Amino acid sequence: MFDEDGSLDPLLKFLLYAVIALAVGKMLWEWLTEDVGRWITVDLWGLIADHPWWTGLFVVGGLPMLLLLGRILSFLFGANTYANADDTFAAPFGDAIEADALTFKMVG
Repeated sequence: MFDEDGSLDPLLKFLLYAVIALAVGKMLWEWLTEDVGRWITVDLWGLIADHPWWTGLFVVGGLPMLLLLGRILSFLFGANTYANADDTFAAPFGDAIEADALTFKMVG
């Protein structure tokens, strides 16, 4: 059962961790399938049905805030920059090979 240094046998250690992982997995599965589903279908829907004006106010106020957040993030990370005529790839004259498909270059 124990090795000479006092540590647990590797096979027993694996079996112990497997039993603990299965128990934690079973508890998580029951929590997700029983409690979380009830929160969404009963509790949250009941809150929405009981207070439709507040729900509408949150939705109407939340959508512009999400759009503003997206615009700010795209400005900060430079996602709104496009390639212009100076950034395009031009094949050299003479021995240029014709491409079989359209090609493009991304700014980077």
